[in-house]
Amino acid sequence: MARRDEQPPRLDGGFVVGISQSGASPDVVAVVAESLQRKASTVLVPAETAAIGGVQPLVEMMDMRQAQRSYQANLSLITMSKTMIQRTIDLLR
Repeated sequence: MARRDEQPPRLDGGFVVGISQSGASPDVVAVVAESLQRKASTVLVPAETAAIGGVQPLVEMMDMRQAQRSYQANLSLITMSKTMIQRTIDLLR
């Protein structure tokens, strides 16, 4: 695992996702193994097992990320509304 300048990437607090058709691609497995050795959060997603039970891990991960973004947007809206209400109350005093 190396960057263009031949230096290993910093993985402090990083998250590595390896995606492989079979889950046994030597290059992908090597990168995942190295990231594990370097204590990075790591997941390997083999595409062949993706359809087992009708669950597609990549689709589920993207749906989860979209749900998280929607939650954060709603939380920001609630916080902004609360601030506006508080300012209105302060102006009426």
